[in-house]
Amino acid sequence: MIRKRSYGIYFEGDTDYLFSSLQKGNLISSQENPKEIRLGIISELLTDEQPITIQELSDKYYVSRTTIELYLKEVKSWFNQQGASLKSGEHGIFIQASESTKRKLMTLLLGFYWGDNLSINGQVNSEMVINVPKELKSIFDQAIFSGVGQTLTQFQKNSLITLNDYQFQSLEIHLVIAIQRIKNGEIIQQNDNFTAHSMSPNTQILTRLLEEKFQLIIPEAEQRYINIHILAAEPNSRKYSNLKNNVTDSQNNVIDSFLRNKLSSYDETLINNLTLHLIPALHRFTLGLSIKNPYKDSIKRNFAYVYNKAVDLSIEIEKFFSVHVNDDEIAYIALHLESYIERREQNNKVIAVIACSTGLGTARLLKQRIEKYFPDTIKINRVVSISELMNTPVTEDLVISTVDINIAHKKVVFVPPFLDEQSKGKIQQVIDNLTKFKKDENEFMKLVRPELIMIDHQHIKRNQAIHKICDVLQKQDYVFPGIEKAAIKREELASTKMELVAMPHAPIKYVKSSCIAIYINSSGVDWGEGKVNLVFFMAMNKSVKSSINEIYSYFNAILEDKKMLRKLSRLTKETDVITTIGDEEID
Repeated sequence: MIRKRSYGIYFEGDTDYLFSSLQKGNLISSQENPKEIRLGIISELLTDEQPITIQELSDKYYVSRTTIELYLKEVKSWFNQQGASLKSGEHGIFIQASESTKRKLMTLLLGFYWGDNLSINGQVNSEMVINVPKELKSIFDQAIFSGVGQTLTQFQKNSLITLNDYQFQSLEIHLVIAIQRIKNGEIIQQNDNFTAHSMSPNTQILTRLLEEKFQLIIPEAEQRYINIHILAAEPNSRKYSNLKNNVTDSQNNVIDSFLRNKLSSYDETLINNLTLHLIPALHRFTLGLSIKNPYKDSIKRNFAYVYNKAVDLSIEIEKFFSVHVNDDEIAYIALHLESYIERREQNNKVIAVIACSTGLGTARLLKQRIEKYFPDTIKINRVVSISELMNTPVTEDLVISTVDINIAHKKVVFVPPFLDEQSKGKIQQVIDNLTKFKKDENEFMKLVRPELIMIDHQHIKRNQAIHKICDVLQKQDYVFPGIEKAAIKREELASTKMELVAMPHAPIKYVKSSCIAIYINSSGVDWGEGKVNLVFFMAMNKSVKSSINEIYSYFNAILEDKKMLRKLSRLTKETDVITTIGDEEID
């Protein structure tokens, strides 16, 4: 490529070959986003036997050395959280970790790709075919993925075990890693915790199928790992031997009773769905298995209210069943709670009675028109004559009548039977009054007080930030002592960090007066999984129960408005914070 001043840029040489290569797709551009590059770096470090230099990574991903160094800081932090270390020497950088830790890291890596990049190409003879992204091909052979999938399909036929999606995913990820490392001669050590569980006959079936498929011998230590997954999937072997409250024979009843006792609001569908989810989940917990939820961050961001309700329920699950519930599982529980809330809102229609003096036919016409124009907001309970209406109790919320009448303590709308535009407007206005909640913004801003807005510029850690917030809350008499410890415990159980925002919560028993404290730190707060600049401390009790949906609806809108969040993180005056949150339009 030649570049000449006052002339331009052009190619010299075999341009026909260059053109042909472009047409045939032989030249592939690098379009990796930052997340893909970070995962690619992790893949390189986990698989390369030799150290790799920053320049080599820079050349491979077509980004500057400075950019690679920034990515490596994040990668190093992630390795440290998982019990590994990123080291550097004269020949480059490398990972230092035990074999079991590397196995764990590879499982997590596959889990990341499973949610985003692993794609299903189709089904061949009822077998799922997985396409492996190029970043993983340096670690895992496509043939191993295919072979494991085929073996698991055959195993389900031979053993009569039906694996659900996350059981299949979890077991396939484990087996792909196991087969790859056995082929490489990397044998794991026996784990005493796993030898405590008896070997299932189904584990022996799967082991035999794998050995035949891949022409290798699976060591006993590997068989013990496989056995844990099989025990978790077997429908008739759920022996919660480690649970404080045993639920062997009456597990459904125990979980059902537990949920009805701990949930403040529910329907039968929620109880049934959560029970079905928790039966295998509790078994996984006791066996030390965990599943990755690829939508965890989206659930935290879009359903902040139900996620924190799920955290509350998970704390109770841990106490009652003596298990640990991680944040991936909490996110699954949150989806069940969100489904319940949406079902309840769909059923939250205005109940109406239609009264007509001109005959049943006219009343039926009016009923059809109302159901046509107000399908989501009005439910017609009955159609009656005027005399019947006046002589029977009116239990409905709304009376729609073709006669101008008054009924004590009831909303009455007088309309013609053909329901013209003006009449539709009158009905809509009454519906708005009956179902009216104050604006989401007003409900949220009621809880934001100037004295609870804190602006800091000193780089601190998560627990220090929570201490500062809780200290102000306690001095202002909004909360009871003990709230700081409770809030930190909740964050340790399940982090509320979402990008540059964290939203810790306080159990209602520590809250005297509902409020939302806002902590802004331009330098950043180390929240364990990265830095945050904004902390919304949600301290609410039963006093806001009736408006909780409106509060979180507005809060979710704030969390989605990246422009506003960036502006908030740079503000230096409390009054500007109030103005920005309360007065500016949210994108």
